[in-house]
Amino acid sequence: MTKRWKWFLPVLLFGLSGCVTQSQDGGNAVYAYEWWVSALWLVGGIAAGPIGWKVRGSRYGWALLIACPVLVLGVAPTMWLTSVRVNDDGFQVRNGIWGATSNADIKFADVSGVRLTSETSRSRRGGKRTNYYLNFDRRSGQSDKVSIGNDVLEAGGLDILERLNKRGITVIDQSQAQ
Repeated sequence: MTKRWKWFLPVLLFGLSGCVTQSQDGGNAVYAYEWWVSALWLVGGIAAGPIGWKVRGSRYGWALLIACPVLVLGVAPTMWLTSVRVNDDGFQVRNGIWGATSNADIKFADVSGVRLTSETSRSRRGGKRTNYYLNFDRRSGQSDKVSIGNDVLEAGGLDILERLNKRGITVIDQSQAQ
């Protein structure tokens, strides 16, 4: 086995093992990234610094030097802190860039209706990206928009939808899904 494959094989096995974990904390179902996901981003970020310094004469060197603090201070903590907690009374979502997280704490008793919506945006090069959201209409008239844009939020979102269904709260699909 070559030296390259000795490093590639463990990373491949980690990737195939799944990135999201579900655990029970009292009466809460907790969805989060596996510990090794943020550890991998952290190690990659730490490694990017010396590698970037070594090859700084090439265009990749400076990219790695810039990526080092971004990965260590931004991506790794964000992956570590992203979570969804669901119980029979409601749910809590913590998502977003470290230091600028968006938190949602919604009680099912306050919800009068739920809408699944999507927003499609185009990149500068013409590519399309569709983002999906759960919009919770509260009995007070207020509305909360929760993104379901990553693996943790998708896994937690399925549990949220099941618990809404048990309470008799229907979800109206207003997305433009094809």
